[in-house]
Amino acid sequence: MLEKLIAYEAVHEFQGWDDLRRRLAADRRCFGFFHPALPGEPLIFVQIALVKGIASAIQPLLAAATDEAAARARAAEADTAIFYSISNCQEGLRGISFGNLLIKQVVEELKAELPRLKRFATLSPVPGFRRWMEQRLAAPEPSADLLRSEERSAVFKLAGLTESAHTDTAALQRLLQTEGWWKIAEMAAALRSPLLRACATCLTDTTGRVHLLIR
Repeated sequence: MLEKLIAYEAVHEFQGWDDLRRRLAADRRCFGFFHPALPGEPLIFVQIALVKGIASAIQPLLAAATDEAAARARAAEADTAIFYSISNCQEGLRGISFGNLLIKQVVEELKAELPRLKRFATLSPVPGFRRWMEQRLAAPEPSADLLRSEERSAVFKLAGLTESAHTDTAALQRLLQTEGWWKIAEMAAALRSPLLRACATCLTDTTGRVHLLIR
């Protein structure tokens, strides 16, 4: 079964057995949905991190940690369950809504096991956002709401451009085209607010929402 978890994981690939052990530690949970017609074969499974407060990034949840005592302490203090990965295991059953059924049942299981949990949240990629953002930056008419005044100076400085000669679009494109920009602390900090705001627009705008659903 552990080998199947590794093989079927579709969101955050397991980095070997040590990574698997980390994701099954005391401050983690893994639930699977099974059917008698396929004994020993999960139809879908979900991975959960028990944390204090809403997690804002996936990297800390996937970071290696070998201290079992610390994991138990984090589990004891946790007030939030973060659903950070859900994977369909059977190609022929794609499109069947097992995910909703599993998540609802898991929430009830967690409430019963850990009554101190007050929040349940997902931490997932946003399918289609990158393409939506690239299309917005490539539009003939530059968007006027890409950067706020307090953000512009840092973005233009990091892009090596002058505000008087270039648009917000050009500055953002320069940074986003930098290889591994998210690993560069200054760039990640400068782009965080503009991208969060753009993502909110993408998710709530009618055109953006239709695009994401199609994707």
